[in-house]
Amino acid sequence: TSLPTSVSAGVGQKIVVQLATEKDQRWSAAGSGGVTVSGVTYLAPPEEQPDAPGTSITTVTAKSIGNATVTFTSKSTEGGSGGTKKLTVKIK
Repeated sequence: TSLPTSVSAGVGQKIVVQLATEKDQRWSAAGSGGVTVSGVTYLAPPEEQPDAPGTSITTVTAKSIGNATVTFTSKSTEGGSGGTKKLTVKIK
């Protein structure tokens, strides 16, 4: 899953992050600094493509000027842990 290391945003701007998600994988997200993070919504792949990855969608809202970090954590529904990805939000 490709995620940029940083993005720029203005106060009040919403950033939609989409991560490819395998069927046995789930993402969670947490923000620190001047952002709020909505829950992660999982969309399954289309029925005609059952082996394709689904999509996890998170909305990040810039709240105050400065740098903030959003950490995405992957977990396997089969009990294993995945990895983490970090996104720095530069708020102007």
